Amino acid sequence: MACVMLALVVLSGCTLQVYEPKPLEPYRVIETLQSRNLDDPGLREFLREHGIEAESWPRSVWDLPALTLLALYYNPDLAVARAQWEVNRAYEETASQLLNPGISFDPERHSEKEDYSSSLWSWSLRFDFSLELPSKRAARVDRAQALSEAARLDVAAAAWRVRSRLRERLVELHAATAGAELLQQELEVVENNVALLAKRYELGEASRYETSAARLRRQKTRIELDAGRGRLETARAALAEVLGVPYDSLRSVRVDSSGLKALAPGSLSSKTVQQAALFNRLDIRKGLADYAASEAALRGAIARQYPDLTLSPGFAWDQSDKIWSLGAALLLPVFNLNEGPIAEARARRELEAARFIAVQARVLAGLARARTDYVGRFKALQTAQSLIAEQQALLEGVERRFDLGATDRLNMDVARLELVAAERARLEAFIAAQHAFGRLEDAVQQPLDGSVALADDFPSIYGIKDGNSGETGTSP
Repeated sequence: MACVMLALVVLSGCTLQVYEPKPLEPYRVIETLQSRNLDDPGLREFLREHGIEAESWPRSVWDLPALTLLALYYNPDLAVARAQWEVNRAYEETASQLLNPGISFDPERHSEKEDYSSSLWSWSLRFDFSLELPSKRAARVDRAQALSEAARLDVAAAAWRVRSRLRERLVELHAATAGAELLQQELEVVENNVALLAKRYELGEASRYETSAARLRRQKTRIELDAGRGRLETARAALAEVLGVPYDSLRSVRVDSSGLKALAPGSLSSKTVQQAALFNRLDIRKGLADYAASEAALRGAIARQYPDLTLSPGFAWDQSDKIWSLGAALLLPVFNLNEGPIAEARARRELEAARFIAVQARVLAGLARARTDYVGRFKALQTAQSLIAEQQALLEGVERRFDLGATDRLNMDVARLELVAAERARLEAFIAAQHAFGRLEDAVQQPLDGSVALADDFPSIYGIKDGNSGETGTSP
């Protein structure tokens, strides 16, 4: 029997894991973060795995799809969500484990004996086997799997938040870039205007008030241009932040925002978008997973009404007398039948059901609000575009009259300034429409720009698949 015990200890020792320290060094983490760049070979492979090939590496131009994958590769928030998913996946293994048997060894020494031919020692060996009901383990496994699915959807939700913030930063960068270009155009026209009025003032053909007003406008435009360039640098820094890369890494590349388009509301079927929101939105799917976990918890609480049976076979050697025994233990449900945990689990299930209904109601209301807002913003954009067409026609008419000598350069500069003002109004309307479109995408939690089909599974689009425990980034 001692040999059996020794064998059990040896067998268990063969599978024991050894602790390996992994200290977290802040300075090394900072070095890792600062060394991130856009020519990382792993990043290139990550882009290739998701259907984006680069003719040359590193890329010199980054558009929204490529930037999205770049953000998912480096953004630290996604790494946190993935780490939480791994915790829940580990809990699946814990939930599926069987109960280990127990063993007890009890030696005894007698102080007196009548038969001196026998030993003063006696010992006993007993094993304890707990027979758990299969329904308990099944409920525990189902709950662990549901919680793991909820954690996987949390990863997808984190990925969507990264993509949503990225698009917002790209819109802001486009606004800052286009705004600075329009201010530069306005400054050029104003500079010409100031020079022309200065000459006219010298010839007595312009008043000091007109000259001073033009110079004041030039100063104002220069200040606005300097502020616009500052906003451009701030927008680049904000974009680098959401990408998870150092700011300097974006200096040598061009960010392409041409993919930002204002889609006509008619191309977005309300029924299709609503179905995508109600069936594919991540918080709705997570609500279903949470409800499934509460269902499994209730099943487990009900199953624990029935006690587990423990069998304890044993052998004793008592002063040359061999004794075999078979014991059994059963927890008696005398004082309670697990009513408290069952009531808690049932209340938790009702809570998850109420939360799910509230999420669906909130999604429907938010979707209607976002769609209505986008329709209004799109109409304002169309109006701004029509005003640009009118102003462009007016400028062309003034230029024709200038060529015929029917008007002067000042009137032509005024028309050009009015066209720039109309372009700035159109830019503001376009940016407002883009922000509204982003809120509409957030209401569905899927891209609506045609890059993916609404029926696609968003988590799998970016490699967030069930059973995929691989890293998507190089976070420390």
